[in-house]
Amino acid sequence: RYRLLDYLIVLLMVSGLVIFMHADANSSAVFDSMGIMMLTVSLICDGAISNLSETLMQNFGVGQDEFIFRMYSIALIAVAGAAAAKGDLSEGILFLSQPGTYAELDLPYDERTWSVMGKITVIVMFSTMGFFGSSCSAAITKNFGALTMSITSTARKATTLFISFAIFDNECTIEHIAGIVIFITSLIWKSLAKSRIRKKRAKLTFETEAFVKPSSHHVV
Repeated sequence: RYRLLDYLIVLLMVSGLVIFMHADANSSAVFDSMGIMMLTVSLICDGAISNLSETLMQNFGVGQDEFIFRMYSIALIAVAGAAAAKGDLSEGILFLSQPGTYAELDLPYDERTWSVMGKITVIVMFSTMGFFGSSCSAAITKNFGALTMSITSTARKATTLFISFAIFDNECTIEHIAGIVIFITSLIWKSLAKSRIRKKRAKLTFETEAFVKPSSHHVV
């Protein structure tokens, strides 16, 4: 299904991230093996969900908004059950029902800064933007395939990692720069290859239509 070029681009992206994270492990930057493991699991699950969602939406004619809504509804039940079992659900409801930040809960009401309506507004806005972003991701999967969505998602996570590295006080080594350059090169390579294929298809379509165009003369 995928071309050899696609496998090479993915391998190049993974190599860039591996080199970057290896540099973190050997430098003075804050390195947590648990964070690396969670990032790896996140990428694996993200790839699996992208392929599964592509199959479901294409084989059963499911729209991206319907797919995201049903998936989030199921996830809500699971997450709410886990939060209730751990006790976080009741603590969260208590936090939302009174003004103030988490650090201000012990202060008098008149000294608290965050209102109840402000908390609810932020949660609603955060959830709405999250649903909108997930809908766009599902639309990419449905229209362009799971590979494109996986590459887009990986690029987003890597960009967050690179920006975090640049903002905070971390030691930048040659290995860090090499990993970033390799990763960005793979993205540029992917874009150029996609653009070249699109131009070839457009040219082929134009030539085919010009060749099979019916004559405008009518026989009487």
